[in-house]
Amino acid sequence: MGQAEALLLTIAVEAPALCWLARAMPLPAWRVAATAAGASCLTHPLAWRVAGVLSPAEYAAGILLVEAAVVATEAVAYRLALAAPARRALAWSAGANALSFAAGWILQR
Repeated sequence: MGQAEALLLTIAVEAPALCWLARAMPLPAWRVAATAAGASCLTHPLAWRVAGVLSPAEYAAGILLVEAAVVATEAVAYRLALAAPARRALAWSAGANALSFAAGWILQR
């Protein structure tokens, strides 16, 4: 899977996941989905690039650090764009990213 396909998969998983996670907030679904897609478009290229240069010995620890940075960055985007409380934004980001990471991992097998 190339970067473009991985980004599309990320958006396809994370946008609906975030819509579901944010369903209790009085926000239009299009805004939630657009925020998720935009945040992924910002973080994915750098995460992809960093993950691509990790050696096999560095991969497990490196990918955890990369994903932690992505979760934190996207949580800030959700906080700012959706006015979500910080803890909720962090939980949304962690949940959506866990789902997209799992989807990518399963499809790579």
